[in-house]
Amino acid sequence: MAGNEQEFKIVTGEKDNTIIVLFLGQIRSQEVLELEKLLTSLIEKPQPSVIISFRDVTQFLPGAHSAWAKIQSALRKSGKLLAVCSFKPEV
Repeated sequence: MAGNEQEFKIVTGEKDNTIIVLFLGQIRSQEVLELEKLLTSLIEKPQPSVIISFRDVTQFLPGAHSAWAKIQSALRKSGKLLAVCSFKPEV
């Protein structure tokens, strides 16, 4: 792929009371279904803390903004503690 284009990937890991989620590549409207599956998975996990890293995100396009808002809201409503890190200003 040319330029900043990268295939979107989600990598997750679990340790003790925490789930770590790494987003990689472009987050576009095409990724909404994958983000919704992630949300379902995170809510079902017993860990109370979720850390989401945007360090390796090259683009976060408007088509996925509502899915991200839904993730944040649903995690908080389910009682999870949410931390978001490495969100670059240029993204």
